[in-house]
Amino acid sequence: MTKKKIERDNLTFVLDEENKTASLFHCQSLNGDVFIPTIITNDSKDFIVTDILENAFKNSKSIKSIQFSEDSKIQSIGKNAFYCSSLENITIPSSVTQIGERAFYHCLKLRSVEFSGDSQLNSIETNVFSYSSIENINIPNRVSQIGKRAFSYCKKLEKAVLSSNTKLLDKEAFSGSSIEIIKIPPKVRQICEGAFSNCKKLH
Repeated sequence: MTKKKIERDNLTFVLDEENKTASLFHCQSLNGDVFIPTIITNDSKDFIVTDILENAFKNSKSIKSIQFSEDSKIQSIGKNAFYCSSLENITIPSSVTQIGERAFYHCLKLRSVEFSGDSQLNSIETNVFSYSSIENINIPNRVSQIGKRAFSYCKKLEKAVLSSNTKLLDKEAFSGSSIEIIKIPPKVRQICEGAFSNCKKLH
């Protein structure tokens, strides 16, 4: 398998020549709104962008939003992808099936996270949004589990709408958040220790 790195519009991609796919590897000092294309071209060959790799935007202090094409083919957002970045909002494409641990951890300016219709996401992993500033969240319908500390200490998070298919709320999933009201779907089989600990506004 042959892989090489190329740069397009201050974004570095890793190309998979065999499968004709590309993964976003690193962001080079971009400011404001960052656009991630569906396809990039190299040597007259098209490569479908399928992944945002681990640490791609980690500690980036100049980005505000991530934007995708309507026909985005992004399938995964890697661990720590936006860790401690200045990201303020993102709409996650429906094609995304996996978001890695701590992908949006400690994004203090992140207030808005939306999921495109018919999202393919299956789970919210450990610490994905913890210590961010999201104010409300609508969990996609396919999501069956909320991981450990997924939304812990989201001090501005007042409302969360769980998927009707949610089965597991893991340890400290919403601990220390500002959740006021939450409806537990009938399919939930397990609410682990401390899932709502220190939620002082929860009725």
